[in-house]
Amino acid sequence: VLVRYNVSWVPPPARGLKSLGDSFPNLRVEYVDLLDRVGEVSRFRWRNVGRVLWIAVSTGVVRVPLAVMLCSSTLVFRWDPASARGCTLVRHTESVDLLSSLKSG
Repeated sequence: VLVRYNVSWVPPPARGLKSLGDSFPNLRVEYVDLLDRVGEVSRFRWRNVGRVLWIAVSTGVVRVPLAVMLCSSTLVFRWDPASARGCTLVRHTESVDLLSSLKSG
């Protein structure tokens, strides 16, 4: 059995933006994938803070970065009539697919 899933979270430095969006009813939080800027180096600048606030006020949207990991689990079962459930899990492997794709370029 192959199970694919993703795990997502707002990185700690961006939690303030999420709180800002949640605090005001006229602001909508829009999540953007961090992979959109995977090759860029970001630096703190007050000008960028001003730009984020201006966009929030003028559009009603706060863009919040979201980290997403794509994962999969492979489960191998064996038929076992002695088991109460009829089968037994014999192997379980996990992989983080996103890391593999980043390493390969």
